[in-house]
Amino acid sequence: MTKPFGKNSILIFVPKWIPNFEVGWLHEEKDEYYIYELNQYSAWLGDVPDELLSEINFEEGIKATVANGIVRFDESNKQTAERLFKGHILKWETDQAHIKQGHEFDIISEIIKSGYIPYEKKPVNRSDMREGKSIKLKDYQKPAYD
Repeated sequence: MTKPFGKNSILIFVPKWIPNFEVGWLHEEKDEYYIYELNQYSAWLGDVPDELLSEINFEEGIKATVANGIVRFDESNKQTAERLFKGHILKWETDQAHIKQGHEFDIISEIIKSGYIPYEKKPVNRSDMREGKSIKLKDYQKPAYD
């Protein structure tokens, strides 16, 4: 069962007897069920059924990554990139563009607003992680941590 929850956001009620079904982020927990919130941002957290994405008017954004002063995108998205990044680019190429100095945040912001996270996923080096003695992970958090 779903219920509208603000603009482009819904609450999803999931009985606890349904195993391994999580979508969005946990909004509230009741004795009999979990309530998850799904919006554009929580949809990035995992696989979401298409019918739920349509309920929040989810649109796939421009798939682009930003690193070292360059924004990379698929060649087929060049027109969209030119529209979104207008005024922030020094030089356009077929599938990438060189960002004006000081405009990287503007590009990243436009990509996020369009519905995509502009970074390539990479594992976190274990040496960069600190062991927390006062933090106890819940069972559902352990896979993400690992």
